[in-house]
Amino acid sequence: MLRLSLQDLVLRVKICKLGEVEPTLLEAVDPPSPKNIRRAIDSLKEVKALTNTENLTPLGTQLAKLPLDVFLGKLIIHGAFFKCLDAAISIAAILSSKSPFISTMGSNSQKEVARLSFRKGDSDLLTVYNAYCAWKRARSTPGSNEYAFCRKNFLSSQTLLNIEDVKMQLVVSIADAGLLQLDASQKTSLNRSVIIQYPIPDFQDQN
Repeated sequence: MLRLSLQDLVLRVKICKLGEVEPTLLEAVDPPSPKNIRRAIDSLKEVKALTNTENLTPLGTQLAKLPLDVFLGKLIIHGAFFKCLDAAISIAAILSSKSPFISTMGSNSQKEVARLSFRKGDSDLLTVYNAYCAWKRARSTPGSNEYAFCRKNFLSSQTLLNIEDVKMQLVVSIADAGLLQLDASQKTSLNRSVIIQYPIPDFQDQN
């Protein structure tokens, strides 16, 4: 239990209606500390997964279906609501991975120029996101060499592939949870673990 996300455990306690969170978790063989339990509850209240009286909200029910930190899960759900789901999942995958920018032989000025070409304001996250999107375009452009693109821009192709793999796993989890509607061909692609090349559809209104 000590290795699991306390946020996830709290949500499981609430979904399974096992009673009050802290007493329930303290009955475990290796219980987490009361301080950490309270911190997890407070973080769930912060993202509106729990009410102030520690009742599960509709958002909390949806977050419990995602194998993600609740803050990243909320990002994805908001991305769906505002019809930018693909960008939200991409950013969640980036935040779950290391930076694709690498330190290799070459002048620092060359590396900085390459990085600045992807820069968006003062956001390192958006800089990485822009680099990832540019890599995706390079991969899908006929005649383009993605490895040459990575060398030119001091990017790790393996890290970018890892980000793409994490993104695919997130899409699988979202689809399995019933939060994303896919057609038969898209489901087949996911089941075969093929890197997704199609636009990710927006959430459908479940009400």
